[in-house]
Amino acid sequence: AILKYQYYESPICLYLAPIKSLCHEKYTEWSRKFSKNLSVSEVTGDSLESGIDTFLNCHIAVGTP
Repeated sequence: AILKYQYYESPICLYLAPIKSLCHEKYTEWSRKFSKNLSVSEVTGDSLESGIDTFLNCHIAVGTP
């Protein structure tokens, strides 16, 4: 389903996981997998992986509720 978003003009996908470690696992996996077409950002309750600008311009946001 995520791969379908790459064909949209401004793709945005939000993936929520119940725990921070699962977010980090998905962030690592998807950063490698989608690196050619889509950018991935990790957002958890205590940290923003690489700054607010990266989060606002990413295609896939992985985070906790």
